[in-house]
Amino acid sequence: MRSSTEAAFSRLADVWDTILAERDGGEHECARELFRAARLVEGTPTLGKALTDPARASADRSRLVLDVFGDSVSGPVSDLLSGIARERWGSPAELVDVINRLGVQSVLSGAGRAGILKQVEEELYHARRLLRDERDLRVALGDRSRTADERAALTRSIFTGMGGDAQLLLVHAVRMAPERAITQTLAAMTQAAAERSHRLLASVTVAVPLTRAQEERLTRLLSERYQGPVNVHVYVDTRVVGGMRIRVGDEVMDGTLAHRVAKLREEIK
Repeated sequence: MRSSTEAAFSRLADVWDTILAERDGGEHECARELFRAARLVEGTPTLGKALTDPARASADRSRLVLDVFGDSVSGPVSDLLSGIARERWGSPAELVDVINRLGVQSVLSGAGRAGILKQVEEELYHARRLLRDERDLRVALGDRSRTADERAALTRSIFTGMGGDAQLLLVHAVRMAPERAITQTLAAMTQAAAERSHRLLASVTVAVPLTRAQEERLTRLLSERYQGPVNVHVYVDTRVVGGMRIRVGDEVMDGTLAHRVAKLREEIK
């Protein structure tokens, strides 16, 4: 996102957090309403263009939201959508992305209130890893010959052991496929959960599983390096041969034997 767009999102997110904090539950329903609103805007090009038309007054865009959604959403979500429409967005895609991100934030807010935010983060992480490794499953969940409802039902039937918060987010990611890759959407959600708990997310790839003591030491070292709490997610991949690859945000520290061999080959060439 552009810096101005991200700033607008941050303002809306702060306001929405305050509203959610004052409510006694209902985060799931708010999220579902926001996800439905995003799908409607995305599926109606004329509406998306009207809501992002810079020549149109912000008050007019706000009134259009109220006319379109009317009583189909709750009061808080209606107010939020009205506030979103008053902001300036570069394209309908940006607008849809912001609505979806605020829907994700709703679910994570509820998880935080219930004290299960870290659990949700871990469930999303493992779902993303599974889908990344299982191509047939990934293709089945993104198959547009099935309706969105059918793909959602298939997702629920497969991920039966997943908690309600993580499952709601996973189903949403599946509904958006294949326009957005499911694994990429889940990665963004996992990062959002980590940021909400004020932790960095470290994705660690190793050839063999780490012991609990090794994982605790790695967590401590990374926390010291980044001067703050770090959530470490470990993934076993025998292709790395030895060593480990650590990704924290955009930074990658690759100390695997496979990487060193590839680098040596490149130098020889």
